[in-house]
Amino acid sequence: MTWTDLAPSGLHVPDDTAGLVWGWRTVHPDMSSRCNFVWPLPGNWAVSDHNICAGNRSPCPRRPGDGLCVAKTWNGSAQGGIPAGTILIVAVRPDDILGEDEIKLRARRVWVGGVTSATSVLSHAPGADLARANLAGADLAGADLAGADLYEANLT
Repeated sequence: MTWTDLAPSGLHVPDDTAGLVWGWRTVHPDMSSRCNFVWPLPGNWAVSDHNICAGNRSPCPRRPGDGLCVAKTWNGSAQGGIPAGTILIVAVRPDDILGEDEIKLRARRVWVGGVTSATSVLSHAPGADLARANLAGADLAGADLAGADLYEANLT
C-alpha cells in the first residue's frame, strides 16, 4: 500500500509523473504549517519563498523559506510539531529535493495531490508503525489500530 492509495478519490496528479517521490505533510485545518506558510489546494504546487540556505543538505530548514518539508514516516511527520489531523498527500520531483534522510525530505517545491485525515489513513492501515507520531487532536473514531505500534505516540 502506498500513500497515493490512501488519498481521497480524485487525487490530483501533475502532468509529468516521471520519478515523482510521494509523501505527506501534516497541516493545521486552515492548511497552514510552520512559520504561517499556507499550502495551496490540491492540484497546485507549493513553492518555498526562495530563502534557500546555500550548502544546507539536511532534511530540516535552517530558517523560514529554506524549503518545504515532506514526511516519509510518522516520525518524520511528528518533527514538524503539527498534530496529524489534516494530511496532504504530496509529491516532489527529484531535482527539487534540497536534502533528505530516511524519515523526511526538504524541497524547493511540492505538488499537493490531495487532502485526507488521520482517521481515513489509519482506517486503511491496521498494524501501522505510529511510534512517536503526534496524533494530538486527531479524531480517531472508527480507525482500526489493531497491531499498531504506538510507542511514545502523543495521543493527547
